[in-house]
Amino acid sequence: MKPIVQIHVNPTTTQYGSTVNITCDATGIPTPNIDLLFKNGTLPTNTKVNGHIITIRNFTISNNGYYQCTAKNIAGTDTKTINIHGPGVKSKIVKIDIIPPDYQIGDNVNITCIATGYPKPEIHFLVMTTHVLPLNENVIGNAIVINKFTLDNVKRYKCMASNTFGRDERQFQLHDPRVKPSIVKVMIQPQIYQFGDTVNVTCIATGNPKPNVYYMVMTRFGTPPNDKRQGSSIIISNFTSVNIGAYICSASNSLGSDQKTFQLQSLQSKPSIVMISIQPMLFYFGDTVNVTCKATGNPRPNITYMVMTSFGTPSNDKVNGNSIIISNFTSENIGMYGCAASNTLGSDRRTFKVQPSQAKLPSNISIEINPTPVTYGSTINITCHASGEPDPNIDFQFKIKSNIPKNIISQGHTVIIANFSVANNGDYRCMASNLAGNASKLARVEGPKIPPTIIEVLISPKTVHYNTTVTAQCITIGYPKPSIQLAFKGSVPANTVVGQDGITIHNFARSNNGVYRCEATNVLGTTTKIFEIHGS
Repeated sequence: MKPIVQIHVNPTTTQYGSTVNITCDATGIPTPNIDLLFKNGTLPTNTKVNGHIITIRNFTISNNGYYQCTAKNIAGTDTKTINIHGPGVKSKIVKIDIIPPDYQIGDNVNITCIATGYPKPEIHFLVMTTHVLPLNENVIGNAIVINKFTLDNVKRYKCMASNTFGRDERQFQLHDPRVKPSIVKVMIQPQIYQFGDTVNVTCIATGNPKPNVYYMVMTRFGTPPNDKRQGSSIIISNFTSVNIGAYICSASNSLGSDQKTFQLQSLQSKPSIVMISIQPMLFYFGDTVNVTCKATGNPRPNITYMVMTSFGTPSNDKVNGNSIIISNFTSENIGMYGCAASNTLGSDRRTFKVQPSQAKLPSNISIEINPTPVTYGSTINITCHASGEPDPNIDFQFKIKSNIPKNIISQGHTVIIANFSVANNGDYRCMASNLAGNASKLARVEGPKIPPTIIEVLISPKTVHYNTTVTAQCITIGYPKPSIQLAFKGSVPANTVVGQDGITIHNFARSNNGVYRCEATNVLGTTTKIFEIHGS
């Protein structure tokens, strides 16, 4: 039987902000497949399709339109369409969008009039002065497209939006984008420069069209050979006396020009040592130490060092530019040093002492266990903190041994135990060490106690023969670890050796046939398992 479609809307009168359900019912044999479609385009984001029902939450103007239901089976197809909309809404212009906002002469400019309302408003544009759009302007939908903006497009416009419930208007102005150049800043970097420096001079100007920037050199030497032009900048490499003088920056476009004069000068000065930098500030024997003498002056001062230690100049002192680099600091490097800075105007000197910091034994060791209490199966973090000079290195020992279980990861000052188990119970020692020595602290980490349980008794070999060696091992769990006792008729035969968790019977005899008892005990109690061994 060919499908027959019926569409039901609930509620029957649609209001904006309400929830609307559109149900598509179809009969037919065999049961038809149902497809739902919003004919105005893709379904809005507030719309959800569940089977043959469309649910629209917070109904808006964007949900107005035609909804189509199609049912299909082998007998045929049936389609129904319904127009669902809320009450009419008066046209309202919400925005005039001009792209690009900083347009220039020759640019393509799009002006879009964005309006709301239902039915969808019709958009019209009007030029306020001539009432006629310039030749390079085309109206496409709700937008004016201007092909290569000219001064003819500098006008006042009106956008009009209208539907059956009313109209709205908004005026806007397209301005002349041209601006006469203006030099807003001459930037000199670095601000304080000396002979030998590289100096960047940048002339920053505004204007539309974008101004061309050029320079005039008014020094007594003319244009120096180390002045290089790069865009709106001059790059002066190895600044010398020939670069001193006045410069003019000029910015121009089709509307005019602007100029600004600036001065480049470098004041000569006698050297002055402003800082002795020793890095790191705290250092110890074996460290690499950098000593830098920082001085001002123009021309740039030359830096020299004098070593006044009792050993003379150590072999591990290397001068690198304005610095001494001391690798693998030793007692030979301890003592007084001198720094001298000199140029053509004079010199300056400074003496300083280089000596290592006093090492202090690690102390104040604390161990933090997180989380507490400890539970089996959880991840446990054990963190060790210690103070000392220099900062101590931290290491851990598990059960006062070097062996670490596989589920333990060492990460800096922290040990991370994943899936904590009975095997991880025990003592953890934090070892803190530095140049002054070692110190340690012990912490007990354990989960809850577990009463003993005998899991099984392993007899090897499984088939026991007389005059062979037979072992019986009692497999248990529990914490603390259970102690094991095995007995045969209350005693231990002479040919039987008792081990930690089982027995070994040498030269198994008929007298060893019978019932044995395994007993496991810890602080929470005792459990017993009876088993038999028989030879053949």
